[in-house]
Amino acid sequence: MDTLEWKHPKPPFPKAFFDDLRASKAGFVLAERFTIAPEEAGRAFTVKRGQTVRVVCAEGPQIADMCIWNEHDHSERFWNEYTLNREGIFVHPDMRLWSNMPKFRPMMTVLTDTVENKPIHPGARHHYVFGAHCNPHVW
Repeated sequence: MDTLEWKHPKPPFPKAFFDDLRASKAGFVLAERFTIAPEEAGRAFTVKRGQTVRVVCAEGPQIADMCIWNEHDHSERFWNEYTLNREGIFVHPDMRLWSNMPKFRPMMTVLTDTVENKPIHPGARHHYVFGAHCNPHVW
């Protein structure tokens, strides 16, 4: 076994389903559009099963932090640490965002990644699923 091979087996992934979904995105219907101004702390919104979310950095390089909870059970939330173990550190198409225990299931799946990556080092990317959210002490 290669020492870099993941030790955590991945459950089956319905790739054909997500390929078909990406192919049909011209038929997606906009449900809501909003901008979070720099002076705002953020915004909560609900994404129902089967809906998609698009995050756009409208004014050049920015940082977008996302917190994800189950609308009906707030004890179920996005678990970035184990998502990193299962899916890797960098955001990429077909990456699943996993919830915490005891449900431990995909909460969302990344369909596309349009961030232009100009890596300084081989394999480096601009955005990742790792650690805590940004705050004044980090920046």
